[in-house]
Amino acid sequence: MDDQKRKFRVIFSDAVYSMSLSLKIAYIAMITAFSIVVNLFVRFPLGDTQISLKIFISIMSGILLGGGSGFVVCMTSDFLGWLMNPGGAYMPWIGLSAGLLALFSGIVMNNFKTGNRFLFYIKCFVVCLFSLTVCTVGINTTALYFAYAKDVSYIDYVFIRLSTQIINSLVNYALVFAFLPVLSEAKPLKKFFL
Repeated sequence: MDDQKRKFRVIFSDAVYSMSLSLKIAYIAMITAFSIVVNLFVRFPLGDTQISLKIFISIMSGILLGGGSGFVVCMTSDFLGWLMNPGGAYMPWIGLSAGLLALFSGIVMNNFKTGNRFLFYIKCFVVCLFSLTVCTVGINTTALYFAYAKDVSYIDYVFIRLSTQIINSLVNYALVFAFLPVLSEAKPLKKFFL
């Protein structure tokens, strides 16, 4: 692989890198629009929490488009989604955590190809672990704690928030483990995944 293409593996996936500029823009725009629609309309109430597919969409954006492009898609779709349905103050850390998840997913899944199905699942697990520790706890929960929690310790707040967020996370991780192997077997994409 030439050095020029290697540099762009952080920005674009191999599949997107080989496309023309107009196709790259079209794919990024389509996934941004899809992400906005899913984040606005696909939510399922479950007890005290709400199940959304933001984690799953962020991971898929990073993998399909590449880390850098996925980051832009997640940040843009989060902000545009808020503009379309502002339910209060804009919380930029939500878009940032989704963007970082897409960036990390794209880098891990597109740059460390092994050809081994077991290692493919290990990479999926690493992405999900990053999502839970860095994005959900490290960014979202910490930002919400400093913005809104007044009478509780940080550790208590983490456990309180995770008691509801873990369900949302597990649903999204189940989708990752169910959907990625199917996607990796699609003939045009197979060579880009393993």
